[in-house]
Amino acid sequence: MYVFYRKITQLYKIEKNNSFLSTIITKMNQFMDMMEDRTLKEIQLYYNTHLDEIFDSHTLFSIACMNGRIDVAKWALSINPGIDLVLFSESNEFKKLCYDAASCSYMKKNNLLELIQWLLRQNIFMDTSFIDREYFLRACQCGNLDFAKWFMQMNPDFDVCFNENEAFEEAYHSGNFELVKWLFEMI
Repeated sequence: MYVFYRKITQLYKIEKNNSFLSTIITKMNQFMDMMEDRTLKEIQLYYNTHLDEIFDSHTLFSIACMNGRIDVAKWALSINPGIDLVLFSESNEFKKLCYDAASCSYMKKNNLLELIQWLLRQNIFMDTSFIDREYFLRACQCGNLDFAKWFMQMNPDFDVCFNENEAFEEAYHSGNFELVKWLFEMI
């Protein structure tokens, strides 16, 4: 997921006695934990104090996106407007982000979908052709009406009755009857 993080972790496993690598991994783990519940100001302070020399704004942007932190992603882009969003959109990280957005339970706020929509509004070409019926079906399995609606906006000719109405069945089992009702309206 985070190429830099994996490389550092691999180096640490090879050189277990290296205190520099140990310090970096500790700081990065703390930073990852902060993404869950800290404010943007706290994250900025920690990054500027401990991490700006360790990894660049591209890595910061990727970490922010993978954690659904649109505020941190916007900040990373403001630090470096040259972040290659096209390259990010072509990465496995973006595909995972989209799949995770589809997988959000209908009971949780879907910050990931909001983040994806923001990324797509950045006036660049982002390939979303991989977001196919697998993603739609996953949204139905999880009862994610917002993602299903977004998918249909992007794919207005999509047949929701594919594969013997599998989407309806999955939506029903998710317990989100608003999604089931919406699917019937799409026929």
